[in-house]
Amino acid sequence: MRYPLRGRDIRWDDLVADGPPAASRWTVSLRYGRSGGRPKRFNVRVLSFYVDYVFFATVVRHYAEHPEHRTAIGTQRERERLESAYAEWRSGPASATRLA
Repeated sequence: MRYPLRGRDIRWDDLVADGPPAASRWTVSLRYGRSGGRPKRFNVRVLSFYVDYVFFATVVRHYAEHPEHRTAIGTQRERERLESAYAEWRSGPASATRLA
């Protein structure tokens, strides 16, 4: 039997700093690993979560690069901040070809 939503725990601090790379409509490839080792990959099937793949990749990158914002994850204020920033980014020119 196949499990399309297999789980994996990846610590924020283990994410590769320049990731995730550009996403596809179906998956976002997270690169992770301890420093000094060869990075591993885990593909998140964003299509299964009904979330915009660019939004997902951008949010993961933001929290990986800004650990000081992680404590706000899950709060209404942080959700509003993310939605506002994303809406502003989407309304800009050529948004479909770049990460926010």
